[in-house]
Amino acid sequence: KSDLAGKSDSIHVNHKTGLTQLLNLSRFSSTDAFAKKRNPVLWNIGNQMTGDTIHLISNVKTEKLDSLKVFKNAFIVSKDSLSENGFNQIKGQRLIGLFRDNELYNIDIIKNAEVIYYSRNEKDELVGINKSKSGSINVQIAEQAIQEIRLIRQIDGELFPDSMFPKSTRRLRGFDWRGEERPLSVEDLFKDDPP
Repeated sequence: KSDLAGKSDSIHVNHKTGLTQLLNLSRFSSTDAFAKKRNPVLWNIGNQMTGDTIHLISNVKTEKLDSLKVFKNAFIVSKDSLSENGFNQIKGQRLIGLFRDNELYNIDIIKNAEVIYYSRNEKDELVGINKSKSGSINVQIAEQAIQEIRLIRQIDGELFPDSMFPKSTRRLRGFDWRGEERPLSVEDLFKDDPP
């Protein structure tokens, strides 16, 4: 789809239950083309989501996406719209996302949640960079953009001016931007195959 794409070592789809699983199977052979462990990745609009296993759940009657679950090492990355090397990042142990009319509108990051977010005012001027930790995080999305980030339980964080935020700490542990892998057309699915 133009607004949703994914990539994984293995994919399992069950149309009766509406479950699509993006998996990374254990490999024993180092000569296997998939021997390098790469977590499944899902792109929704400008957001990249990764984790050990990703489940997409569809409503079997309407055939529309209902929810998304990322098990272990959930990580969301999106490029900051105006800075050259800035990335908004949210990570935690698990992720649960909800869809409305096939658009993601609510995300919960559960357990050991961390965020780095480029905060901008109405004129798109950078107010500062927020780096925080909390028990969990709720993200509200509207019109294909993050509207609100709520930190829940055990909040510890700070808003830094850009000049005071060290370059070495602008990436959360586990950061892996894979934007160049995103398939934008059916032909892109086969671009890595030998001729």
